[in-house]
Amino acid sequence: MRKIASAFAVLAVIAVLPTMARGAAVVDQSFGDYGVARIQTVPIRQSRFEPATAVAEQRDGKLIVLGNQDYIYSEPNYRIGLMSIGRFTPNGKPDTTFGRGGINPGSSYKGRGYVGYGDDLAVTRRDRIFAAGPFMPTYKIPDNWTGDCMVLSRYRPDGSFDIGFGDSGQISQCLHKPWISPEGGPSASISTRTWNAGKRPTVGLDARSIDLTGEGKILIGGQTLRNNSETAAFVARFNQNGKLDRGFKGGRSTRTGDNGIVEIRRSREVGGRKETNEVLALRHRKVLAVGELRGSMMIARLRGNGSLDSSFGAGGVIKPELPVEDECCATAETAAIDNRGRILVAGYFANFEKNPYGVQPVILRLLRNGSLDRSFGTDGISMPALPDFATGYPSPVRTFWPTAMVVQKDGRIVLSGNYNYDFGVMRLTGSGKLDKSFFEDGMFDARSEIGEGGGTANDLLIDRRGRIVVAGAVSQDSFDLVRILP
Repeated sequence: MRKIASAFAVLAVIAVLPTMARGAAVVDQSFGDYGVARIQTVPIRQSRFEPATAVAEQRDGKLIVLGNQDYIYSEPNYRIGLMSIGRFTPNGKPDTTFGRGGINPGSSYKGRGYVGYGDDLAVTRRDRIFAAGPFMPTYKIPDNWTGDCMVLSRYRPDGSFDIGFGDSGQISQCLHKPWISPEGGPSASISTRTWNAGKRPTVGLDARSIDLTGEGKILIGGQTLRNNSETAAFVARFNQNGKLDRGFKGGRSTRTGDNGIVEIRRSREVGGRKETNEVLALRHRKVLAVGELRGSMMIARLRGNGSLDSSFGAGGVIKPELPVEDECCATAETAAIDNRGRILVAGYFANFEKNPYGVQPVILRLLRNGSLDRSFGTDGISMPALPDFATGYPSPVRTFWPTAMVVQKDGRIVLSGNYNYDFGVMRLTGSGKLDKSFFEDGMFDARSEIGEGGGTANDLLIDRRGRIVVAGAVSQDSFDLVRILP
């Protein structure tokens, strides 16, 4: 699940919205401070918190939140994030029994060096916490940079690293295989700037998503990076002890040479963006992965051994055709399974050359065999119409960038995202239409409902009492949760 940093939110402008129908859903004023639970620190050495990237619920109803403490260095445009983790009580207050007053910021792990970047998390039945992300994302990348190892961390229930896991609570993993350049020889510019590169060239792994299987194994999805240009969509599976599951070795079209890590490949063409943004554990040890393949949405299903499931779509991989004139850039960002086993996939379509201010959300529902569910939206695809948001731009602003999705027990679909450059939530009916009973014609934005704006929503869940909990930053520089009574 790819996250949106607060820098994207600075484009927010004062908007005039048309009159829309008001729904029954409301912000839960009993949660945190008037519906918003927040952890915020005083900036130290030019550091600040980025928006929370993920949220999960423990058995006791406490809420774990993942994010990053962002350091801005004196060199222009050079930033790194430090994985940070916090916990809220069920009523939205920082849990003082966890870390330092409710949070373990990345800078608090003395003597560990850099602890990596946190993109997604998962909590086991015993409240062990797993977090995954890339080792060091940076906004100033050298031309010959191949990427860094992914980082997988395990925490104790009190927020400290579980030293019995990997190297004192963390493992780092790269893809150890030489890359053959398109010209037909080993790439001379491959960097080995990774923790465990050894003498062999490595391929960087950018972890985006994590999920746990029924057997307790750990699934990671993300993007491989070769020489800062060639990418691929990967899925990795780890055992509980943090070692790669060697039985997950892939088939002819997914094998990488490193058992435990597979790549999803539709063709041998060079170039184009390829990535896994969300990975889900399915029944019978199967795996669902969604993301992008060369500008199109990707939906793939793998067998338990990592090979493509030929009973799903066309040979295990689906690139749906969207009902648009120019399918320039489409990406699947998130997925969910409803109570009937149908597959929901959400992402967006955009043509930034024609309209740099428009991101059209796209939601698909598929049957178990991968065919579109024609009872949903229009022939299986919903593209909700968004109202024009702002004046002052050359083109209308109509943007909802989905980041996460859940399905309520009654079948309604809830998505978090960046709604017109703000913290937003969308709800659809089971048939794929905007749910008029949810705030303003199916849309929630923090600026209108809470009075703060300029942030983004990166993740959400339905808690044990059916309430919607959304994670991100309502404004900026904090870990925020918003709870909604549906």
